[in-house]
Amino acid sequence: MNRFFEVISEFAELPKNERPILPKRQTKNSAGYDFYAIEKVVIPAHGSATTRTGVKACMPADEHLELYIRSSYGIKYGLMLTNSVGIIDADYYNNVTNEGEIMAKMYNFSDKDMVMIGGNA
Repeated sequence: MNRFFEVISEFAELPKNERPILPKRQTKNSAGYDFYAIEKVVIPAHGSATTRTGVKACMPADEHLELYIRSSYGIKYGLMLTNSVGIIDADYYNNVTNEGEIMAKMYNFSDKDMVMIGGNA
């Protein structure tokens, strides 16, 4: 079985330039894939918020996906994942609750609100 990312059905019929951005490696030697928010989210100072990606991941049954925040987000902006590392199980793909959309809940430990700007391809 191949591994792949795809847009959840809620956004699949949108024109290509309006769909969520599929995760991608930014350079040849990138350690992982970059995910993108699909909407503007304000993470309040000393508070948390959930960021949607509009994307799901398909992988073999004996694998999982790990979600980490970029180290620069902690250093520059004071952000961290609330659970430190997100674990996405293979059977999360196409689950009945939310189709397997990957989301990240982030905590802002800085004294300033952080605005995550959503985007598309």
